[in-house]
Amino acid sequence: MNKTLLRLARGLWLWILAIAGVSFLTLVGTTALAEIIAGFLGSLFEPQEALSSAGSAIRGALVVALFTFCAQMGKGLLEYKTAAEARISMRRMIFSRVLELDAGGIEKIGPVSAITASVDAVEQMQAYFSSYLPSLIFSVIAPIYLFFHLKNISLIVAVLLLFVSLILFPLHNVFRGKIEALRKTYWRSLDDMTGYYMDGLRGLTTLKLFDRDREHSRVLGEKADVLNKNINAFMKINFTSFLVTELLIYAAITVSLVICITGMRNGDITIAQALTVLMLSYSYFSAIRQLMSASHS
Repeated sequence: MNKTLLRLARGLWLWILAIAGVSFLTLVGTTALAEIIAGFLGSLFEPQEALSSAGSAIRGALVVALFTFCAQMGKGLLEYKTAAEARISMRRMIFSRVLELDAGGIEKIGPVSAITASVDAVEQMQAYFSSYLPSLIFSVIAPIYLFFHLKNISLIVAVLLLFVSLILFPLHNVFRGKIEALRKTYWRSLDDMTGYYMDGLRGLTTLKLFDRDREHSRVLGEKADVLNKNINAFMKINFTSFLVTELLIYAAITVSLVICITGMRNGDITIAQALTVLMLSYSYFSAIRQLMSASHS
């Protein structure tokens, strides 16, 4: 939770909450669809019941699928609007600040850094408002909502999935902290290479005239290698976080299925309930996946 960025988000909170709300509606639709499909498949062992419920199941599934599709479309539109608002707001703020500076301040920052900040940095940071903050809110709501849907089927499974989904928050934050430490190094190397490249473009005639273009090309190559190394270190931590998270998620789902199979053997859980767990257990972690994807962005 970055204080500076939260302060910049003052005029965007309605958009952010709207995205989180529509994400929740998508989850409601997905949950209803999973329960309809699981209920119908569970009744296939009794052909008469399956035939009588087929029509209502298909109609219900189509209505829920249409509802979920509309919610997803609405979410995409809201994310676009939020990103656009954030982009305009941040760029206006950057240029207003630049106009307030005197010549010495502008020279200290450098025109290349100002352009890099207003173009590349803003493009990157708009994801914080349109994806990260809504995903953060949604990833808190989703597991709690699904817990109440699964606790009547198997309290042990519901508690296990809720526990693992909540454990992923601090684990994700550990990786995010490492990414934050690398981000500054990566940004400095990007700024350094971009500045050197732009200076070379402005002084290209002089470099050619004094036969210094080969030397300039060699230094630019070294700076590009440093940037490449920093990007690879950045990506390594991102992919490690995905690997560890996916391992925990699939382990939790596997244990849940083993518990359900045991319950079916004992006659405590029906096949429809087991299928519901199978379909919804994956949805437990869709929110934290969205959050991790937004963090990566």
